[in-house]
Amino acid sequence: MTLINPLAMELANQTVRFPVKEGVRYTVTDLATPSAKIPFAVVDIPEPVQKLAERKGGKSKVELVVRLPLIPPLSLVNLAVQEVVGKQEVSQKKTSAANAVLKGRHMSVHFDDKGAISKVTLADGTTSVSFKNEFHFYKGIEDRARNSGAYIFRPAEQKPTPAAHVVEATLHGTAEFTEVHQTFSVDWISQVVRLVPSVDGTEDVLEFEWIVGPIPVAVDHIGKELVTRYVTDLNSANRFKTDANARQLLTRQVDFRPSWKLEVTEPVSGNYYPVNSMIVLEDAQKKLSMAVLVDRSQGGTSMAPGVAELMLHRRLLHDDGKGVGEPLSEPGVDGRGLVVRGRHQVVIAPTGKLARQTRPLTLKNLLPPVISFSPSSDAQRRVITGAGAISSLAKGAASFSKNVHLLTLEQWRSEDEVLLRLEHFYQKGEDAVLSAPATVSLRNLFEEFEIVQAKEMTLSAHSPVEQLKERLRFAYKPIGNVSTPASTPVDPTKLEVILHPMEIRTFVVKIKRH
Repeated sequence: MTLINPLAMELANQTVRFPVKEGVRYTVTDLATPSAKIPFAVVDIPEPVQKLAERKGGKSKVELVVRLPLIPPLSLVNLAVQEVVGKQEVSQKKTSAANAVLKGRHMSVHFDDKGAISKVTLADGTTSVSFKNEFHFYKGIEDRARNSGAYIFRPAEQKPTPAAHVVEATLHGTAEFTEVHQTFSVDWISQVVRLVPSVDGTEDVLEFEWIVGPIPVAVDHIGKELVTRYVTDLNSANRFKTDANARQLLTRQVDFRPSWKLEVTEPVSGNYYPVNSMIVLEDAQKKLSMAVLVDRSQGGTSMAPGVAELMLHRRLLHDDGKGVGEPLSEPGVDGRGLVVRGRHQVVIAPTGKLARQTRPLTLKNLLPPVISFSPSSDAQRRVITGAGAISSLAKGAASFSKNVHLLTLEQWRSEDEVLLRLEHFYQKGEDAVLSAPATVSLRNLFEEFEIVQAKEMTLSAHSPVEQLKERLRFAYKPIGNVSTPASTPVDPTKLEVILHPMEIRTFVVKIKRH
């Protein structure tokens, strides 16, 4: 098994899951350091996953979970996964999750007597946040003028209907991996809850992997739009933040627009916003924040203090008249309706420290390791090990600053030209250290080649940047205190680039291969 890290940052405690044969014993070895211990375990695949029609007859009931302690930046890691003689070791224990506690390094998650989450306690032992996870649905409006449909979210009622509640939960635990499988009062909603260990002093991540659908409509003939809610006692004062294209976080306020007086006629749909990477709630008094990170673009809002709401699935029975020409009611693989599987990650941390965890996590979700599998013999493994089982393009973890993302690295118009884009992925003022400008030495980035010359280009790389400095200057009246973004020219001798918060800079560079 080969894992390629496409990011210019280290990946710590990276978890990989894949189905394996039941009743077989396995070993996992890092071919670069065969003596190093790689945590792994064989665990049950959740029953709702086993029943997915999309599995198309897949019969595996267990999966191998592997946690890699560290993957260097821009590198690949080769692991040998082998079947060995002997019966599969039963390392997984199953117990009731009633009143259970998942304990991490910096967070504890408490469950009630039914196996639903009741609160979260942080590392200091005194900071406790009331926490509930709920599923609701909005009834889609049936209005000839504007039905709720593919392009329109328009609920018939402004308060959602509870969809289900936890009736039972099972704690599945091994020495390295623990998770709670939750069963709900309806058979079309299920969920697995995990507590992912922290890295470098950051907070633990509370992970929710949900499966919803097919949404039932045959009995009541009512279209439904399913949401999940993360309900806390944080006082976010009807304000929340959502991201713009997974970059800048924008402050939203319920029933308010900064540039015009809003007349509220449909409160729910009027306060829904795109969530491409995360939605954030902040408690100014407690100086505590919660971020919910998504694995795909979803609609989201916070209609009440301390409540983050995200849309998971929709099934509607009437066309909205916006061009699709049919209701939003996909039949799915088996004709019963579409089933959606996804993941949310919840981070609760002091407000000033939230970004240093959520920003890298966003990139890791967007660009996870690329995984490939191939059969191998002992001879092939010896060749891989001899050649170096870890091959890295970056010079080391320190070659890229912790607030800089390698956005583009691709061959350009000749063999000695490369297109390079660098991004400062922190926002101004969101972190005391990492929101500062970052200096990047282009000469010392890569192991395989050295950058000897750099020409700065426009974002799309179609022209040198100096040719467009006087273009697209519009006359406008800014709202609030707006300043011109800073930009520092590249030093042609030192080849040092200074990146300011949220800045992306594009270069065509000449390289000398080693």
